Amino acid sequence: MIADHDPDEHPLDEAHASDEEVSDRSTSRRATEWTGMASAYARGLADVYAGVVGPVLDTVATILPLTGSRLLDVGCGTGRLVSEAVARGAQVTGVDPAPDMRELTRAAAPAARVVDGMAPGLPFDDDSFDLVTADFVLDHAGDPRAALTDIVRVARPGGAVATTIWAPDTMLSRIWARVAAESRARPVHRHRLPEHLDFARTGTGLAGMLDMAGLRDIEVHTVAWLADTEPEGLWAAPAAGIGELGHLLRDQEPETVQRAKAAFDGCYDGSERLICEAILAVGVKP
Repeated sequence: MIADHDPDEHPLDEAHASDEEVSDRSTSRRATEWTGMASAYARGLADVYAGVVGPVLDTVATILPLTGSRLLDVGCGTGRLVSEAVARGAQVTGVDPAPDMRELTRAAAPAARVVDGMAPGLPFDDDSFDLVTADFVLDHAGDPRAALTDIVRVARPGGAVATTIWAPDTMLSRIWARVAAESRARPVHRHRLPEHLDFARTGTGLAGMLDMAGLRDIEVHTVAWLADTEPEGLWAAPAAGIGELGHLLRDQEPETVQRAKAAFDGCYDGSERLICEAILAVGVKP
């Protein structure tokens, strides 16, 4: 369902706001934007995101064995990684700010502990986990540096932290860009991170973030996979307001949304598997 308006229609005057005010407002907004989205996300987009689960767990397992390790998955979503980590013998905690996402994780992994929270502000003591994973969390964080600093905080010395971001110029991002252009949607205000709070969405940029957070022995990998998802399931995400295209469509007239759907139908019919690519970085806490 497309929302009638942007719930945050009075933008913060970033020119006169402190970094803390910009960060707090952006983090607060992102804490709520996934609430109520779990069903739409699970219909198709979750299948796309799941392609990194195996590579992430394989990578951290080269640093510490999964069996018996205390693993935290930040932004656990529908529980794909949590479930797989439990199956591999880890003692898993999942954390997510969206209640409906947490319910899906509990259903997928009954043996896991699932709690409310997000980074920054994770509800755990320092040095609590052997392994910490955060798939695509920095892509959505209101303050990526503060989020990563908090993620590293809860890892123990000698523990591993792994995070992923979407690679630039993926097949799916090109589909969404084409749909947005062909819909002729009018531009709407989007709250973007100030340049000094953001980071380069590249392997070098992500490695620099891990280095800044104090991690060592940093490795960066490109992860590619093919995703199968039905067109209607994939369309459910932007139709519900998820992602850049979803945010754009929220404030459009019904005719514009109809054009967007027609454009999507014209460029993705499900006959071709989605070629997906992410950047995976892992480091060790000294």
